[in-house]
Amino acid sequence: MKLVADIGGTHARFALLGADGEPSQIQNLKTTDFENLASAIQSYLSHAKQDVAWRADEVFAVIAIAASLTGDRVQMTNAAWDFSILKTERDLGLHSLRLINDFEALALAVPTLQSDELMAIGHALPQDALQTKAIIGPGTGLGMAGVMPVMQGHQTAWHAIPCEGGHASMAPTTAREAALFQAVWHLEADAKGARHICWEDFLSGTGLPLLHRAVCLVDGFTYQPMTPAQIGEAALVHADAASLATLRTFCDMLGGAAGDLALMTGARGGVYIKGGVLDRVLELSPDFLQTSKFRERFLAKGAYRAYMQSIPTWFITAPQIALRGCATLL
Repeated sequence: MKLVADIGGTHARFALLGADGEPSQIQNLKTTDFENLASAIQSYLSHAKQDVAWRADEVFAVIAIAASLTGDRVQMTNAAWDFSILKTERDLGLHSLRLINDFEALALAVPTLQSDELMAIGHALPQDALQTKAIIGPGTGLGMAGVMPVMQGHQTAWHAIPCEGGHASMAPTTAREAALFQAVWHLEADAKGARHICWEDFLSGTGLPLLHRAVCLVDGFTYQPMTPAQIGEAALVHADAASLATLRTFCDMLGGAAGDLALMTGARGGVYIKGGVLDRVLELSPDFLQTSKFRERFLAKGAYRAYMQSIPTWFITAPQIALRGCATLL
């Protein structure tokens, strides 16, 4: 039996692969409901056992997780999980357990996407099938990765390039962004006055309330604390000016970050966008990203503007693609 999962700071999605290799019996659990990966897997498999006969030593598992993977010990950035991969495998008696970064899984899924699973953002370029691509996504945190073609005989395989670009230092590119950066610096400075301001501080579910507070300070709006969901609803349902300014700033800055990612990875085959923050925004306003300055900011790379114009930018409309990416490794 083949088990795949996508573990984020908020949600833990599990599935079994059917005979066709497609995820089935998808179940969405809350990460915070479980102490660690082992308890979440046990819960899911207990549910699955009602429908499928299986033994633990027959389970092959590939798990995507929102964490930096540098050894056997896994500590999640946006959740309290801290566990050993080998101990988890042994305690559960699995045949095999492989963990990959969540955006490594998303990157592996990118080459499988079809045109009806994509929305073009500000261009009329064709979908590329041969060149290096990149993916960026604002979820609980901000993930980034690349995927490059590798020839294996006469076949093209794809090799994912995981990274932690969401924690790279944020660089303002306009006077307003510089003011927002300064506002966040003062809001978040520790007792020594030191603070590392990264892209995730602005472009994520955890960062959106901070961006909203900074926008209110810089633009002179009355500040009211709100969750990401409340900011989206206030902006797109109630036309709240401060919340609208926050979401527009979010999309502008995301375009700039996506352009930087394209330059740094050589992603001539396109930059793909996916993430829970934008999923919720586009549910309320399907054309919000397309009518934003995302593409304008993506292209604004000085002497490399013409270079950027040849790179497509796509929003991924297909759900659960991290599970699909995990499936490519089984």
